[in-house]
Amino acid sequence: MKPPKFRFYLEPKNKDPKERTEEELIMVSISYGYSKKQANGKNRAIPCRIAVEAKMKPSNFGRIETGYKFDPNVFQRYSRSNRTIENKMNRIKEEVWKLESKYVSEGKMPTPEELKEELLVRLKRKERTDVMSVSILEFLKEDIKRYESGTGRNSVDRIKENTIKTYRTLKTLLEEYQITTGKTIYFDGFDEDYYWNFWDVTDEILRGVREVDNPNRSKRQTKNKNGYSVNSIRKYQDAFIKTLNRAKEQGFKSSLDTTKKGLKLPGADSSKNIFVTISELKQIIKADVSYDNSLQTAKDYIIISCLTGMRYQSMSDTSTQQIELYVATSYNFKYILSRQAKTGTEVYMPLLKPVRQILESYDGVFPKWPANGTINKKLKQLFELIGIDAMSEEKITTYKFGEIIKKRPKYELISAHDGRKSFISNLEELKVNRDVVDQMTHPDKKPKNPMRKIYDKRDLISKAKDFVDEVSKLDCDLYKL
Repeated sequence: MKPPKFRFYLEPKNKDPKERTEEELIMVSISYGYSKKQANGKNRAIPCRIAVEAKMKPSNFGRIETGYKFDPNVFQRYSRSNRTIENKMNRIKEEVWKLESKYVSEGKMPTPEELKEELLVRLKRKERTDVMSVSILEFLKEDIKRYESGTGRNSVDRIKENTIKTYRTLKTLLEEYQITTGKTIYFDGFDEDYYWNFWDVTDEILRGVREVDNPNRSKRQTKNKNGYSVNSIRKYQDAFIKTLNRAKEQGFKSSLDTTKKGLKLPGADSSKNIFVTISELKQIIKADVSYDNSLQTAKDYIIISCLTGMRYQSMSDTSTQQIELYVATSYNFKYILSRQAKTGTEVYMPLLKPVRQILESYDGVFPKWPANGTINKKLKQLFELIGIDAMSEEKITTYKFGEIIKKRPKYELISAHDGRKSFISNLEELKVNRDVVDQMTHPDKKPKNPMRKIYDKRDLISKAKDFVDEVSKLDCDLYKL
């Protein structure tokens, strides 16, 4: 299917333009590359035609000299006071683009009749007749194909890889539920009891209470006697409900009311009592793992993260950021614009000497970091290799058993997100002004004096200079500029 082209036109009641004074039905012709061979052996392009379900006077649609062909300028003058028709026209465009994305990912060229049928369902003008024949799993598989192809104009088709991974995992959970129960989950009949039974069975599979031989799983699942954490289940519930809502937009109606409160578990504070201390950071810097590129990358990552306070997403964004130099009286430092995706804030983060030394090995720029899961795996190997193994406490709120507290060596708990916690904790240990640290890590946080945030209108570079002033007082090699 080719990118669609839209032609809006009127169905005239009278051929004489001067007699066309009454409202006429608006139609749209959608050309998308479909053609059919004619009797003469030539292919003829055949568009899909559908009514906009709106009428308007020809004089508000176009100019008489062109036979009232659609004229955006004429139409806009009318639609300023009546957006209803324009909204209907745009809605058709949006749904066609979604279908273009779907059909391209499937490698399918629909006939004009098929396209119109699907479009009428999505526009809620017609009930879908195939609800019972399509399972939720089949629907999700097609969704994932579209996400993976990243085709079409819609932002829904260009989601992040980590989000796609969540949907892939949900697909696996659906497969394994159906294997172990022998039931196929269809939209019709999938009510609230069915929904919670799905999560109960899913947790039993992870705990080993139920055995599943899933031929589609790429690697054997590691069992966990405690089952899923509440936060993990909540993440998959969010993906599940979004899937059902997308299906609803396309005419599939499940028996589950996705607007009902309580379908997602409340978030729980799963915590681990660890951060990378200054002495451990020095130990990591001294460690020679240059013989293994992946370990070296993990080493570079954790050092930079601990000395800039950037989370994984912010670290990922550094590869597209320009390193800047600030020179003024008493100041000479390099910095980078750090975007805090979680809070939607920005800071200028000065680059300390250990960070700049690492960047020299990457030709003076930030590298493109591996996926979060890869970094986590290599960090665990790195910490175990150099002996960072102090027993640390971890608290997890599980789906089945509630809160569980256990102790594990630090190398098992370390992750790509711990750099930010380490940055803050180490500066706290060094008695650095908390307000200055907050400016670099939580710019949206209210200071002790609320009026300070109201009246402090300094730019980002001024706040970066505050940080430079503070670390310059420290007697610690890690915080040299």
